[in-house]
Amino acid sequence: MMISETGAGGVYEWGDNATASKWTLQYQSAVIGEDVDVALANDRISGISLWHFYDFKVDNCGSTWPCHGRPGQENGTHCTYDHPPPTTFEELRRLGPPNCTAIAPTFRPGGTNHKGVLDFWRRPKPAFAMVAAKYRAARGRPTASESAIIVQ
Repeated sequence: MMISETGAGGVYEWGDNATASKWTLQYQSAVIGEDVDVALANDRISGISLWHFYDFKVDNCGSTWPCHGRPGQENGTHCTYDHPPPTTFEELRRLGPPNCTAIAPTFRPGGTNHKGVLDFWRRPKPAFAMVAAKYRAARGRPTASESAIIVQ
C-alpha cells in the first residue's frame, strides 16, 4: 500500500513562532514527520506522497473558470485574471497565459496553498530536510547533519 497524500500548510515566513500553531513550519514538520514515521515503521506501506512539492497560488474557480460568481472548488480564494484564457494558439501568442493579478482569500493565508516542502521561490522548509533525513536513516545512511535534524 502507498500513502497517496499527506501534508500540512506551513508559511515559510512563519518559522520563528513559539508554538506549533496551524500554518507554522513547526506544525507542518510535526504532521509530515509523524506520517513519514508511520510509513517507515510499517512493512506493508511501500511509499508516501507528500502534498505538495512546492507552494502555489490557488483559485476557487477550478474547472469552472471564469467563475462569474459561481462557486468553485474548496480553495477559499478567487483570482482576478488580466484576460480570459486563450482559445487558439494565435490568442496565446498575442495575449500570453492568463495571469492572476489579485487574490481575494477567504481562509488560506494570501490565497496560497502553503503545503509544499519548498516555498514559491523553492527555498526548502524544515520538513524537506527532515523527510530526507528520515528516509536516509531508515536505509542506514544518515549524515551527521541529518542525524541532528531527526533529533530536533
